[in-house]
Amino acid sequence: MQISQFTNIASFLSLTAATVGLWDYTWEQEISVDDLACWSEDKDNVINFMGWESPKNLPLVIAGYEGVDGPHSPLCYTYWVLEYEGRRQAMLVLDHAFSGFATDYETFVLLTDGKAWRTGKANVTTFHSLVFVTVVLGLSRQSKIARLL
Repeated sequence: MQISQFTNIASFLSLTAATVGLWDYTWEQEISVDDLACWSEDKDNVINFMGWESPKNLPLVIAGYEGVDGPHSPLCYTYWVLEYEGRRQAMLVLDHAFSGFATDYETFVLLTDGKAWRTGKANVTTFHSLVFVTVVLGLSRQSKIARLL
């Protein structure tokens, strides 16, 4: 499924809030998923269940969110669509951020169309999406993942 189709579905959700999107990741250096705030040693952890080893190799865009305080945070594995001047990007929360959302440089530049790279932040509109489990992880794993969340 193309990300544009996914974001169109997610954009109909009612929870909408303005927040600041911050770029504070340095993905140029390779890190492991066990450095992410949502990772834990639990065998049923979603990151482990999916077999993800590196944030660079994930099949989707990830973000940090200011409310994440550890692997058992209710904000871990939530899916959000960030919108900036009509451009949208869906993101999976796997880490914490100092303020608002944080994502990698490339995603930040694509979302803002290069207009905010000097400041490293932009005011965005966010949509909390509930369709992550079904669309991204796939229907065959949906019930197992739902139990993990």
